[in-house]
Amino acid sequence: MLLAVNDQEGDEIAKGIGRSPRFVDEWIARYRSQGLPGLIPKKQPGARPKLTPELEARLRQRLEAGPTPADEVCTLRGKDIVRS
Repeated sequence: MLLAVNDQEGDEIAKGIGRSPRFVDEWIARYRSQGLPGLIPKKQPGARPKLTPELEARLRQRLEAGPTPADEVCTLRGKDIVRS
């Protein structure tokens, strides 16, 4: 940010810190509109879970119960869970 305050251009700053000019421009714009709090990274939402809460609970129970004689294995693996 000090580089921008010292009147360096976005392209010069980007080259100096090894980032893209677009990143630097967005960074400067956030600083100008929000101050230092605008530079704090925000948590990204991420992907939605693939399992419903009910299916997740069933999976947890199955894993906690461990293998059954019908599984014919001594340790459950991913493919064993998918099969059951």
